[in-house]
Amino acid sequence: MTLRFCAGGKDLAQLQVERDCTNTRKPSHDGVVLVWLRVHNTTPQVRERDLAVSPYYHSQIDVYRWQQGEWLLSQQGGSSLGGRAVSASLGGHRFALTLPPGDTQWLVRVQSLTPKIAHIWMDLEDRQRSLSNEQLWLALHIGMVLMLLLLVLIGWAIERTRLQFRLMVLTALVPVSVLIGSGAIYQLWPQASPYWWGSVVFSISHALRLTCLPWIYETMVSPYQQTQLYRHLNRLIYACAGLTMMSAVAGWQQLSWLLILLLMVLAPTVPALGLYTAVNMLPHLKRILYAYLAGLLVLSVGAIAGMALTQGHSNLPVYISRVIDLSLPLGMLVTVLLRNKVIDREYKRTQAVLDAQTIALESERQSRREKRMLLDMLTHEIKNPLASISFAISSLSQSQEGRQGQAPRRLQNITSSVETIDQIIERCNLANGIEDERISPRLESVNLPRLLQDLISSSLQAARLSMPTAVAQQLVRSDPYLLRVIAANLIDNALKYASPNSTVLVESFVNADDKHWHWGFRVSNAIEPSMQPDPEQVFKRYYRHPLAQQLRGSGLGLSICRQICQLLGGQIRCDCRENHITFEVRFEVA
Repeated sequence: MTLRFCAGGKDLAQLQVERDCTNTRKPSHDGVVLVWLRVHNTTPQVRERDLAVSPYYHSQIDVYRWQQGEWLLSQQGGSSLGGRAVSASLGGHRFALTLPPGDTQWLVRVQSLTPKIAHIWMDLEDRQRSLSNEQLWLALHIGMVLMLLLLVLIGWAIERTRLQFRLMVLTALVPVSVLIGSGAIYQLWPQASPYWWGSVVFSISHALRLTCLPWIYETMVSPYQQTQLYRHLNRLIYACAGLTMMSAVAGWQQLSWLLILLLMVLAPTVPALGLYTAVNMLPHLKRILYAYLAGLLVLSVGAIAGMALTQGHSNLPVYISRVIDLSLPLGMLVTVLLRNKVIDREYKRTQAVLDAQTIALESERQSRREKRMLLDMLTHEIKNPLASISFAISSLSQSQEGRQGQAPRRLQNITSSVETIDQIIERCNLANGIEDERISPRLESVNLPRLLQDLISSSLQAARLSMPTAVAQQLVRSDPYLLRVIAANLIDNALKYASPNSTVLVESFVNADDKHWHWGFRVSNAIEPSMQPDPEQVFKRYYRHPLAQQLRGSGLGLSICRQICQLLGGQIRCDCRENHITFEVRFEVA
């Protein structure tokens, strides 16, 4: 038995068929392809053979036989008939042809959105088998995608993350589109509506399948994204998918398929753009995600090229589409697993680094605790001798009253040194107390100008200190002791490092910016150019200018000022310009 496809006579046949089937179906805007077949039965017996047309989703298929000088309609089929079509089978349509000895001519009319990929062939095997090889492979394909869905469902049940959920949605859409596109749904449910299932749901499932790809990639790429363009393009894809679904429901199939073609372009392009603009993404992870997109792109281009090259003479586009049906969820599952593996490996590495840093930090904390304990012990032990020395100096000073010579001056120097040591001890105790969070502010009403004036009056160098007297009273709410410590440290530093015989200006202020009122004070003085401090280091503990090493001091004063300001909810800043330096302490009015 031979089968030949004949190109001649198509135009004449088309006129005849169009006239004969004018009233057989509703008018449609689908494309139409006509195939003229001449079958030669070389045996003396009448044979029964199947004429197969695939894939299933062609909406209308009419088979005509040349008899008595005209084309007569022999059989009808197509997805538009749903479960009512006798010709419907798994993966396509099969028409039983009776072939007498000799030649018979047949005309197959295929009406579809994509009629040029209609593959028409004759099954030369006897019709006794229930399933052909094509149908067996399709059944295996359906079983594989359902098994893949089961695996993804188990994975989602174990780990219910957003990424696993989106992967599950993608995997669930694949068997839906395969069951409808292969016609299996009408084998399982003959009453299924051809319009709603074969047209609307089929289009929607394809649109959602394509949309799930950037939807899943968005979960993996967004943490590394800083551009708004990627987010806007994802929204464009979602809007396009929504418009596709509305078009399918409204019955605008041509528009919906055009939008699906647009989604086929955007679905891999937008994730690739997101990967390209991703920041701080692991290179290995980026390569994995790129590889999946590249593989999917190769398969899609192969399917389109197959449709263009085969023109219905081969089932190659259908085979490639089945590979895509499997590779889309399976490849994404593998990609997600590899991504999780890379993330887990990076997490373990980061965790190891964090553990090492935690151990080092704990060791540093322990060292600091031991140093503080030692410092507390030393300060406690030093304070008792200092108290004895101060008492002895006081007694000696009383006995030297009214005398002239070296002894009173030496006693005064000893007293000054004892006071310096006592101040250093107090600063160390205060710094330790702030670090250990043993000191908490005790807020009360404070007259800031009076507090500053008292410090000026009690200074041994009060003549070098100047304070405007315009503001007699300025009540603020703060801790008076801590506020005094800040001001005393700043005034002491200014007197110590200011240019010789220069004046130190101390002033309080209340002002407002666009949103809030502020209060505080400033301490400013002239300074030698060589003594200008490093603004990046000035508030660090133990920082001292290289030329100030010969002067008394511990390097704790400004560090303590900053810590106290933070404790009180304020801020301190240093403004050093040319030969002048200003320290400003600022608090926001509650």
